[in-house]
Amino acid sequence: MGGVRGVRGGGADPGRARQRRHVHGAGDAARGDPFEGFTLRLFDPETGIWRIWWASIRFPGVLDQPVEGRFDGDRGVFLCDDVIGGKPVKVRYDWRVPSPTANRWEQSFSYDDGVTWRTNWISEGTQVS
Repeated sequence: MGGVRGVRGGGADPGRARQRRHVHGAGDAARGDPFEGFTLRLFDPETGIWRIWWASIRFPGVLDQPVEGRFDGDRGVFLCDDVIGGKPVKVRYDWRVPSPTANRWEQSFSYDDGVTWRTNWISEGTQVS
């Protein structure tokens, strides 16, 4: 893992949000081909909306459609419409911050306009220092 780091991601307080993590990278070679990517997170203090873009070496020079959303307490929900494998899909990121030192992120897809969701990625983080 790499990237620019700050305190745990997210937040509803615009003053504190500027101190949050904005760029984060990831790499994975365990599944065969090397894989690298990063997220770009931008916060609009006037609207309270976060926009999160994903980019990877799978599609060089391209940022995916951003998911957009906001935090309400310890939960943030971010959505966008995208196309995967030629099929329209809704993408949802669901952030939970159960404590000041822990977070949980889930990515889900819906191929039926949000009626049902299939979680395909879960990441949990704990601050170690």
